[in-house]
Amino acid sequence: MSFFDAQVDLFDAGSQNRTASSPVDNTPDAGSVEYRRRRLGEIVGELEVADTMPWKPSLVTVWTRSFPELVKMLPDEEAAEWQAKFNAEIKRLTNQQ
Repeated sequence: MSFFDAQVDLFDAGSQNRTASSPVDNTPDAGSVEYRRRRLGEIVGELEVADTMPWKPSLVTVWTRSFPELVKMLPDEEAAEWQAKFNAEIKRLTNQQ
């Protein structure tokens, strides 16, 4: 067996046990949800304490696009609260410029 064949087997082994009809569990685990809550708190917290926008315009664009993806894993009401906080802070800080 060549080195390449061994690598393919290493990474392909799991897919041999799954059929096309096998269900995939997309339920987020509690650790992942808690991590996202902490991360959302860090992001919004950084904006809340700022007097001026702490990010370059490119980073504002990145977070404006990425933030909705981060909140998707949370319950709808909580996700909406985080999104509203984020949007309010972005608006506050970008209107000052």
